[in-house]
Amino acid sequence: LAFSGRCDEAIVAIDRAIALSPRDPQLGWWVGLKSVACFIVRRYDEGAAFGRRSVQEAPDFMDSHRSYTANLSELGRLDEAAAEVAAMKRIDASRR
Repeated sequence: LAFSGRCDEAIVAIDRAIALSPRDPQLGWWVGLKSVACFIVRRYDEGAAFGRRSVQEAPDFMDSHRSYTANLSELGRLDEAAAEVAAMKRIDASRR
């Protein structure tokens, strides 16, 4: 839904998925997707908050860092965004 332009519906669906399975091992992914949906509809403050939560839930999941970084950048929080880019570089280096 988020990638088809129906972000508000996506956010509702993601919230439902999280409510149905709050201990889901993939919770970081769901929260990260919510961060992406918020980014698409330009709700950057919310997107950054969900991005931060996604990074906390799934620190090695690159998409969590990507959505968080994108939202931070749009908010002009460039030092924090740069720190996320550095985290992504460390994750990438550890996978080689």
